[in-house]
Amino acid sequence: MVQNGFDLQRGNSSDRKHLSVKEFKEITNYEKSKKTLKDIKVKLPSIPDIKEFGKFTLKRDEKIEQEIIKPKDELIQKLYENNMTLRNELERQVNIIDRAEKFELERESILQDKIQLETKYNTMTKKLKVKEQELHNEYNAKIGKMEEEFSNKEKMLQENFDRKYNDLIKENNYLNKVIITFKKTIKKFIHWISKRFAIPEEDNLIRDFEKETHTFMDAEEQIRYEKEKEDVEITL
Repeated sequence: MVQNGFDLQRGNSSDRKHLSVKEFKEITNYEKSKKTLKDIKVKLPSIPDIKEFGKFTLKRDEKIEQEIIKPKDELIQKLYENNMTLRNELERQVNIIDRAEKFELERESILQDKIQLETKYNTMTKKLKVKEQELHNEYNAKIGKMEEEFSNKEKMLQENFDRKYNDLIKENNYLNKVIITFKKTIKKFIHWISKRFAIPEEDNLIRDFEKETHTFMDAEEQIRYEKEKEDVEITL
């Protein structure tokens, strides 16, 4: 191939694992090979008929055929075979580069699609993170608001409870005073009755009153009596 005008050199070993199609085309003289392949027309040249030599000399036909025609035919056949081999090699080389160029274009298209998908994925990931953060903030805001409302309500309920409790304490203290005052009044009244009507024993007067009226002067004892009476009526 070098003898036919192709500037080719034996390659040296290298650690490089991949050449681009452009670099490979430069190394292999792709454009020149493709043009040469287009221009090559491989065909056998016309071979002179041995009979044409007979016009000049009939006695040297055999010698001419053996020494001139036959070696020439063999040389022509060999050149033809070499040219066919060269043409096939060039065609194979061009086809390889054409396929490599096609594959590189497909590879570039796949890489572009990959880049677009990665970009789209990164964009969606960012949007998802932003949305996630927004939902997180919204959740925290709602939780904070609910905790504040619960705290306010709890505080209000506690204040209401404390107020009612204090009111009940005051009411209970007032009722205790009323009861104590009423007991003192009753005692004074019994003492006054006993003295007024000359009843010697106040205890006898109280006992007779409780027995006849079924009413006890002690309020707690009276409550127990009425409760027992209600239970008996329910049972009956």
